Amino acid sequence: MAITLIGVLAGLASHLNVLDRDHLSELEHRLRRSRLRVVVAGQAGCGKSTLLNALLGRPVLPVGDGPPTTLPVALTFGPDEHVDVAFADGRRELRPLPDLPDLVGDRGNPGNRQCVARVVVELDDPLLGKGVEMVDTAGATSGALETVLEAGAATMVVLTADTMNAGAALLKHAASAPGSLFVVLNKIDLLGPGELDEAMAAIRDTAGAQIRLYPLSARDAGPGFERFADDFAAFLDRERMGDLHASVARSADALTRRRLDEVRLALCLDELEETGSGEAAERIARFRERLAEVRVRRSGAADAVRDEGGRLLDEIADSATLLAGDLAVQLRADLTDGLPRGLGATADVEQLGRERAMAVVRAEVEAWQARWQRRLPQDVDALGARLREDLDRALSDVRAAAFQLLDLELDVPSGEEHLVGDPRFFYDLTVPTGPADIPVGAVRRRLPSRLGDRLGGRGRMLRMAADLVDEQVEQSRRDLQYRLAEGVRQLVRAVEACYDDAGVRLLAVVDGGTPRPPQPGMSPQARRAALEREATELTDLLTELSDLASPR
Repeated sequence: MAITLIGVLAGLASHLNVLDRDHLSELEHRLRRSRLRVVVAGQAGCGKSTLLNALLGRPVLPVGDGPPTTLPVALTFGPDEHVDVAFADGRRELRPLPDLPDLVGDRGNPGNRQCVARVVVELDDPLLGKGVEMVDTAGATSGALETVLEAGAATMVVLTADTMNAGAALLKHAASAPGSLFVVLNKIDLLGPGELDEAMAAIRDTAGAQIRLYPLSARDAGPGFERFADDFAAFLDRERMGDLHASVARSADALTRRRLDEVRLALCLDELEETGSGEAAERIARFRERLAEVRVRRSGAADAVRDEGGRLLDEIADSATLLAGDLAVQLRADLTDGLPRGLGATADVEQLGRERAMAVVRAEVEAWQARWQRRLPQDVDALGARLREDLDRALSDVRAAAFQLLDLELDVPSGEEHLVGDPRFFYDLTVPTGPADIPVGAVRRRLPSRLGDRLGGRGRMLRMAADLVDEQVEQSRRDLQYRLAEGVRQLVRAVEACYDDAGVRLLAVVDGGTPRPPQPGMSPQARRAALEREATELTDLLTELSDLASPR
């Protein structure tokens, strides 16, 4: 089958433009390497990195309380172990494996301040050597992952009992997406006697009774994990190539249909123009107007994303300001009521004050982060749902206009497969789990030593309470807004790409730019014959791809 599919891709390449050929080359590269991409998805903090480390049998990805892995990481096979990191400015570096936490962890790279664009880890590992690439998605939202799941030939969804509600949309989409699905219910050691059965029943209600479901605790790699690891290894041995071929065939099918639409439209326009009638010219003009409306919708959709992103950014800023004010008052009251008065035991007072201040700040900032962490994915997913509805209407309008005005049936694929590529920082809305530690000398840096001595530890802590709150809230606000702003930028590009494939490309055909300008000296009859041959070739390719698009 591999040789057949590679031959189909080679036949398709000559029909595509430069951008589509680049996408096709990536598909061919995956196929020649016989490497299946498996997307590991789930809410932040559900244990994806811990699960992957358990599969690998060693601690490769940073783990800990909360979401320590904040950038997507691809794990692939390679005899020379290293980290291949690409930066937003185009730089590329090969780093030793121990540098990974400093690149993808929130402690080593808070808010992605290093501007990391892509991270691929090559490991000499027997599991990866079976021909699989594992992608840790680092807690993206369900709407953001939709096209990633469609491109990844297999998916692991990792859930915990306390993230099932937030992960329900992701699970539902993963269950309906093509390709194999593994569902892991992690951290079952934290569940009570009846809670495990209840959680498993809820998962099956959402994803279907026949899914591969594995209740386990990845941290201790107990009996449940052994069953999961054995089943996954068997899947790679028996079903990997079928899933890989089907995934590549589906992506190639969309490219082929898009090109065939362009060729069919060009043929139809040639026929109408040859009649020379005013009615034909009017029908073409009206169809062009419909396509131009898609371009207007494209701008409107991108503006809607920017506007919603701006509104959320402003709301986060306002919320952080209120939090800082309320927390400063609360912290001062707590220090006033809880610390001993007087000038004695200054060091003890400072130490006690630091501990109490950190406890108050950590609890309040974490609660604030948790509220936004629950809300932002919901807001972004709701926006994504509206955008998909608008895009579906635009696609439907283009198809209807082509049929009504030109008597032409077009597929008009949405182009969503173009949103997938290397595992970059897509829509990552996770936030750090808590504020940074307060430096021991923080309260002394802004007070002269003699004045500080006279005020005593209590006075210094009271005066520094507001500054302390501002520093911690500002860090959390900045990190959260960075992630949202990055997600908005990625979503704008995704929306524009979808609308380009929905109608802007067809508009170029109407304007004579594609699919192929007439060769010098080519007669209209020769051009038409060339387009008809291309349409036949593309139709034959679709037939072959249809046979290859289902796993064997």
